[in-house]
Amino acid sequence: MTRAQLKAFFTRGAKPTAGQFASWIDSFWHKDDDTLPISKIGGLSTTLAGKAANEDLQNEATTRAGADEDLQMQIDELTESGGIGYTAEDVANKNIANGYAGLDETGKVSASQLPSYVDDVLEFANFVALPAPGEAGKIYITTDNNNEYRWSGSTYIQIVASPGTTDAVPEGATNKYFTISRVLNSILTGIGFGTSTAVAATDSILQAFGKLQAQITALFKIPTGGTAGQILAKNSNADGDLHWINPPVDGAQGPAGVGVPNGGTAGQILAKNTNTDGDTHWINAPSGGGGGSSEPSGQIKSFRVDYGAVGDGVTDDTAAINAALAANTAIFDTGDFLVTNLVNKYGCKILGGARILQQTANIKQQINTAYADSPMIFGEEYLSAFHKKLIAKTPTTVVLSGDSTTYGVGSTSGYDPTSLLIDMTARQYVQSAVTYVNNGQSGRTSQDWLNTYLAVDLAANPDVLILRWGINDGWIHPGTSKDLLDRIDTGLSTIRANANFTQDKLSIILQSQNTTQDDNLDHRGQIWNEELNNGLRALARKYQCCFMDIYGIFQDSKNSSDYLLPYSNGNIHPKNTFYVEIAAKTFEVLFPIYYRNGGVNNRGQRGITNAAAPSTYPLAVSLDFVLVSDGFPVNGLMMTTRGGLNDAQVVQRLNNYGGSESIEYFRTGFVGDGNTFNAWEKVQKVITPTYVDKGDSGKLLTTAASLYPYGVSVDFVFNGNGWPISGMLITTKGGYGNGVSIIQRLTNYQNPTVEYIRVGSYDNFGTSGWQDFKPVQLIAPVQTFFDNGMSGVTSTKNPVLWKNGYSADFVLASDGFPINGFLTTVKCSDQLVRQELTSYDTATNMYVRVGYTGGGGNWQAWKQVTLV
Repeated sequence: MTRAQLKAFFTRGAKPTAGQFASWIDSFWHKDDDTLPISKIGGLSTTLAGKAANEDLQNEATTRAGADEDLQMQIDELTESGGIGYTAEDVANKNIANGYAGLDETGKVSASQLPSYVDDVLEFANFVALPAPGEAGKIYITTDNNNEYRWSGSTYIQIVASPGTTDAVPEGATNKYFTISRVLNSILTGIGFGTSTAVAATDSILQAFGKLQAQITALFKIPTGGTAGQILAKNSNADGDLHWINPPVDGAQGPAGVGVPNGGTAGQILAKNTNTDGDTHWINAPSGGGGGSSEPSGQIKSFRVDYGAVGDGVTDDTAAINAALAANTAIFDTGDFLVTNLVNKYGCKILGGARILQQTANIKQQINTAYADSPMIFGEEYLSAFHKKLIAKTPTTVVLSGDSTTYGVGSTSGYDPTSLLIDMTARQYVQSAVTYVNNGQSGRTSQDWLNTYLAVDLAANPDVLILRWGINDGWIHPGTSKDLLDRIDTGLSTIRANANFTQDKLSIILQSQNTTQDDNLDHRGQIWNEELNNGLRALARKYQCCFMDIYGIFQDSKNSSDYLLPYSNGNIHPKNTFYVEIAAKTFEVLFPIYYRNGGVNNRGQRGITNAAAPSTYPLAVSLDFVLVSDGFPVNGLMMTTRGGLNDAQVVQRLNNYGGSESIEYFRTGFVGDGNTFNAWEKVQKVITPTYVDKGDSGKLLTTAASLYPYGVSVDFVFNGNGWPISGMLITTKGGYGNGVSIIQRLTNYQNPTVEYIRVGSYDNFGTSGWQDFKPVQLIAPVQTFFDNGMSGVTSTKNPVLWKNGYSADFVLASDGFPINGFLTTVKCSDQLVRQELTSYDTATNMYVRVGYTGGGGNWQAWKQVTLV
């Protein structure tokens, strides 16, 4: 029953019943009648949870009591048997004489149990208050001044404390203090300068100073002499190569020695105008912000300073180098940086002479070049002596001097440098007679050149000397590239010192060696070439030579198996394709385009005789004006065509520039088998239709020559029928004696840049055949045809006034011509003129005349030719 219910029994005005009163009494616990349950006592169950039960406690007490009895029995047994190991102390002896000291509540021996000297530090007000006598072993402190004393047995002795710093200790007479002033003023007695090795941690100060001075002396050699006020300047790029010069003085820019100009603005610096001492001018100084900086960590970054590269040629700097190249447009540094691969896809420039190296099978190769921005060819003006002879059409001699790559090792027949130059000279119709001499010496060096072959070169009395030595020097004469340069320097000096071979008499082309894949002998790789080329450039200018950087022009040829021939453990000698490239570049330098005819070789009146052998005529087509006095049948224009198999067939046609024009002289020759011409034959000209337009005739590449019409025919042919290209085919066919010759030209009908040409022939005995088509590069033509229409020209127009080439005019009898009609004029070499005049309607006759520009110009009389 709740309290609320009990309270309700006693509400005002009501009396509880007996039952209610009993319920009220029963709501209380009685101490004599009732026992309180555990559940009715708040929190008791929780408190008692986990407590041992009474029975368990009783059992534990019993167990422990038994264990104590057992332990005591064991102790008693050990005591009786003496096996306890020590004698137990009697507590009655604690803290008494001859007893033992007890421990206080802190676990320490109390002070009363310790000897007096252990903690006898006694304090007194002053010295006077100290006890007399004192006690040995005690320390006495006077609190008025904190002095310490000990008793000596008869008196008190003061104990002196540390001074705290050496400042409080006075200096003695012998052992002086070690001061900065004394160190700076010490005499370096005993120093030596005999070694310049690196300073070591075990060196003394004198030894270290001596080494440093020796290193500085070796690096910077200050020359003797000079006068007061002079300053040092460099003689060359070599470290320590110095000389004394006069300093610039204040004044305007001008003569040497007056080199500090007036003007300028704050912050500007001096720069040289020329190599003359003191010739200077003001320029703006570089800055780290907008103007760039020469400092490593300025505008231009450094591999070492900014990217952490080591640059010793041993440590792998790949990550640092590639990071620098990816983030910059230019890097400035020096040293050798070893990489496993180089990534420079943005073309960052590497300045300052830094070399990027990569380890190959046997050696380290340089994979960057210092010459990408340098001229590959310069000094062509030094070929002027040779070019003047070309203009004068004077015979010349070109000597090639060098090692096996000049001799032509690695080439097949016709592809050595000399044969290629001879071939290109003939193909390009160089008008002067040029003789080539190959003095290449396989396996020889520049020292051999100095000792023996230089004299051989000069004995040939060359007009041009092409020098390319060095590929063997590195392994036959161990040393640096500077040693090779010294030998080349000596040779060039010898040449130019000879009065017959000064710059105005002998032109020299100095060439670098070709690149190689030499991974065995460390003498011909990129490091060698990069060092060598810089010196060759300087020597070329020193001795007025044209320089051709064969290494730089064809630097990547080492990556092509088509360019280099395997040799030993590397690719060294050029193959045919590479020899062609080198010879072509050399030919371009020797013969600028002006000296090449590039088309018909118009040789003018050279005085050639009828007895000249076929081999004396150049390849392709040449024109000569020949005379009866030199053995020819008539005076006139002779056209010579040389080509065919092995360039051995020669055909000549000779037309009289006066007399009957219906006769042409014809003969053939052969370079081999006696090198002679057949007798001249007269050929009667027959005028027949010469042009046939065949359209799409379905001609095949293999169509026999005999199936083409005489004269000129035009066909449209297709690549699918075997032709090189689809396009317009022009066929020219003519016959002489027993033989028929034919030439075909094939051109693309859309934007032609190449024309294909072939020749063929057959005779009455059944012999026939075609040669292969050969591509010819088309160039912009020079205008040779002039359609003048009805120009009003008169018959008396002087031959001198007609244009070179082919021109067409409609002329009138009223202007002095034989008839009204179509006049064609051909003029050659500004000398010979030939005119043909036909009626513009049904033509049965043609009028022909020739003229000559010499002597002010004159015409022969018109001659009538009957057309058949």
